[in-house]
Amino acid sequence: MHCPAVLLLLLPGGAEAFRICAFNAQRLTLSKAAREHVMDTFVRILARCDIMVLQEVVDSSGSAISLLLRELNRFDGSGSYSFLSSPSLGRSTYMEKYVYIYRSHKTQVLDSYMYEDKDDLFAREPFVAQFTFPSKVLPSLVLVPLHTTPKAVEQELNALYDVFLDVSQRWQTKDMILLGDFNADCASLTKKRLGPQHQRPLPCGSRAEPGGTQGPASLPGCSVAGAATPAAPAGPAGLNQPGACCPQT
Repeated sequence: MHCPAVLLLLLPGGAEAFRICAFNAQRLTLSKAAREHVMDTFVRILARCDIMVLQEVVDSSGSAISLLLRELNRFDGSGSYSFLSSPSLGRSTYMEKYVYIYRSHKTQVLDSYMYEDKDDLFAREPFVAQFTFPSKVLPSLVLVPLHTTPKAVEQELNALYDVFLDVSQRWQTKDMILLGDFNADCASLTKKRLGPQHQRPLPCGSRAEPGGTQGPASLPGCSVAGAATPAAPAGPAGLNQPGACCPQT
């Protein structure tokens, strides 16, 4: 199971930090969610985040997410959770969903849409959502999830710039975070292969294997744009890549 990428945003004025996460659920089905040890792991991971973007949700009925939400609300009594799901996405009989799970007492969905992938560049086109944000400086934030297919990582990551432009034009904002699983490790991408809109290659790291060992793997990643950008100069497209964070337990 992949560890989640966590982006910790520190809000001005002494406000509580806000955690945005991305997590590859590795083919989440109802039967998988019904396993007690799996559910316990999912719930403990989700409870660390204010907004979580789940990827590889393959349960078409929605029952797995309903079960997950019920157990999450039972586990964490600090406030209720809600979810927002994309339709099933894919080019074959294998389909996935993007699912946002969020603390509804801390944030709400302002709007959402499926990116129109006219040239079929994405195996699973981004499901874009705009959330309220507890900050006067940054009252709203757009999240753009993308689970790339390993054989077309370069093409899909370069096409993300078009998504960035589309969101910017549609909602008149550049305050957004692009979230993976980008399937982008050191072996799959180099700075030379990426388009000019990327400042540097996406980071590589390690993940926790079931046996407790560590090994190189592709991690979920994040790119930040606009007012949410960390204190670093932006690239030509206004995109930065602070990297994927794998929290230790």
